[in-house]
Amino acid sequence: MLFRYYHVPDTEWMLFQELVIEKVQMKIILCGMDNCIYEYLDENNGWNKYFVGNIPKSSSTKIEDKPPEFIWTNMVIPLNLLPRQVK
Repeated sequence: MLFRYYHVPDTEWMLFQELVIEKVQMKIILCGMDNCIYEYLDENNGWNKYFVGNIPKSSSTKIEDKPPEFIWTNMVIPLNLLPRQVK
């Protein structure tokens, strides 16, 4: 199943999704690398996804190992508050 990697039973994720993500009245920011568990957090469900940069993995010994990091929010963040992307 989809959530086995995180060791979260499907029923627990569905309960969290129903009680917290769908009905919460407060602002939420989640961060991490792009992953299939975040697929639900899309614009159709009231979420925004922002790229914040290529962040070095703390568990990696390779200097060049910098996967893309994202944040998902249930609010709009003005782009001038996000990190500038250096090319």
